Amino acid sequence: MTKYNLEFKLKLIQEMEETGRGPDYVGKKYGLSTSQIQRWRNVYKLHGIDGLLNKSGTYSGEFKETVLEYMKQNQLSLTETARYFKIPAVSTVTQWRNLAEKEGRSSLYEERRGQHFKMTPKKKKTDKPLDPNSIEALLEENEQLRMENAYLKKLRALVQQRQDLESGKKSKS
Repeated sequence: MTKYNLEFKLKLIQEMEETGRGPDYVGKKYGLSTSQIQRWRNVYKLHGIDGLLNKSGTYSGEFKETVLEYMKQNQLSLTETARYFKIPAVSTVTQWRNLAEKEGRSSLYEERRGQHFKMTPKKKKTDKPLDPNSIEALLEENEQLRMENAYLKKLRALVQQRQDLESGKKSKS
């Protein structure tokens, strides 16, 4: 489903022509970007209503190669090329160009829709039972840490007691 239908696009273009207002005014009025309205107007001027129809589909490898070759020979920008060939999204031509540069022209003939980046699977935690030796080692370490903790608490209490005594002596003097 498209966000803006043909009638709406034609209404905006007609309003610009009748009032003499530009895409800035119309964009603010309808809450749209100026660039989007300019794109619609330019496509309409170049291709008429056919250019405003939302077309999505597959393009053959030959067509992709023709588009890129035409762009190169005529030194057109990506936007101009997409507009000339009635390709709705400039990003489509950008992808073709990048693909051809990176992987060669033959890659334009491969079907790539539906392909996603392959993510590395998360490592699953295994619920392996611990061997008795490691359980004993953990219990031993736990006991050691408890003793160390108790020792530090006693030491802290002794230090606090000494500080209290010293501060008490100073206040009496």
